[in-house]
Amino acid sequence: MENSEVLENSEEQVIQFRLGPETFATGISNIIEILKPIEITPVPNARDFILGVINLRGKIVLIIDLSKKIGFTNIEQDKDSRIIVIEDENNEQVGLLVNAVSETIKIDKTRLQPTPPIINKKIDQKFIKGIYNNKNNLVIYINIKNLIAGESNGR
Repeated sequence: MENSEVLENSEEQVIQFRLGPETFATGISNIIEILKPIEITPVPNARDFILGVINLRGKIVLIIDLSKKIGFTNIEQDKDSRIIVIEDENNEQVGLLVNAVSETIKIDKTRLQPTPPIINKKIDQKFIKGIYNNKNNLVIYINIKNLIAGESNGR
């Protein structure tokens, strides 16, 4: 394998988004689209982080408050809020409500740092790939598929 191949495989395009004051990122490979918030129909007896469902061009999409799912406070929707629509492990679409989407960048995966133990107490380690520095801001890189595994089919 040539050095250029190693370098190419170590880069990943990610989307950065905010949950409260924290900046998070995830790979764009599973992202289908990003929406401005629309009316969400509540689902009775759903878990507290499930906001409800939307009709997206004839397809019913579950909407999760990502902030609440990882243990933060719930998101108050405003003009900057967005729904990141992704595809889960069952090829079902799931929407993730976030405070804002900031940018899409390429990161060098070899520069990911392990997460400090204090973060591991707040967010389950299987959800975090690491932390990286972007423009002097620390960004928590999460594994979205692990985070939402089983949500679309009620597990």
